[in-house]
Amino acid sequence: MAKKKTAKKKTAKKKTAKKKTAARDLPAVTAILTCDAVSSDPNSGKKTLYGLFDKFTPKQFPSTASFWVFVRFLGGRGSHDVMFILVGPRKKKVAESPTFSLKCSKNKKHDVIMNLAGVELRKKGTYSIEIAIDGRRRSVLEIQAEEWSDGQ
Repeated sequence: MAKKKTAKKKTAKKKTAKKKTAARDLPAVTAILTCDAVSSDPNSGKKTLYGLFDKFTPKQFPSTASFWVFVRFLGGRGSHDVMFILVGPRKKKVAESPTFSLKCSKNKKHDVIMNLAGVELRKKGTYSIEIAIDGRRRSVLEIQAEEWSDGQ
């Protein structure tokens, strides 16, 4: 009888280990940057970001914005579904990227650039760029939107 109880405990431990492994398989988000344009060197693969910014400053609201989002993922294992979501001041979804597959490998970086063009900024306030991995929000970059003034 003691052997049966031991066998049950081992089975329970294996299930717990699988859950921990799944969490370790997700890539970490190590950078989220917004900019006006991005170029990539064809030989080295290095990215150059132009016009980095941390707030939207249109002359008036409502307005539209077109910009690039650069995200660096590190590590992870396997293939994961990733999506970028822009959320407005009232916590309503303003825009989202198509879902794409990110193939990860341990200790390797994965740079992703996404263009968000013609995004409507209806009012000033805090906008959030959310990075969703496998349907769950993993990282957020907050960007303020305020009217441009001559003093900026």
